[in-house]
Amino acid sequence: MSTKQLAKNLVDVTVREAGQTRPNREGHVGNAGGCSDSGNPGQAIHADYALGWGFGNGLVAGVGGYVYQQVTNDSGPNAAAGKSQALAIGPNLKYDNGKGLVVTAKFQQEYDVRNRPEGKQFYVKAILPF
Repeated sequence: MSTKQLAKNLVDVTVREAGQTRPNREGHVGNAGGCSDSGNPGQAIHADYALGWGFGNGLVAGVGGYVYQQVTNDSGPNAAAGKSQALAIGPNLKYDNGKGLVVTAKFQQEYDVRNRPEGKQFYVKAILPF
């Protein structure tokens, strides 16, 4: 794999038009509407990243996370002061049996969090063929 292909596979950021919502994936996060009691959240840029090493038997181990940066302020009567941001990083493990079964486990610790709750997350995702 060339360096150019590797770089393309590491980070894939898609910018979306304002007003569209795309949950928890890379790209521009906008809002179609807000809650009447809390105001409207600002728009943000969110990019996932991952770097792994394949062992040739369907197992990939690596590191991944995300970068989140709010680019416009919240608005409304209960709007938060300032723009939020967060960085996350942690280990990833993926298994693909080559027949459609894929299991991924990720742990991510947030760092440099501003104007939003800080935390850790662990999750397992499975894709099962039918």
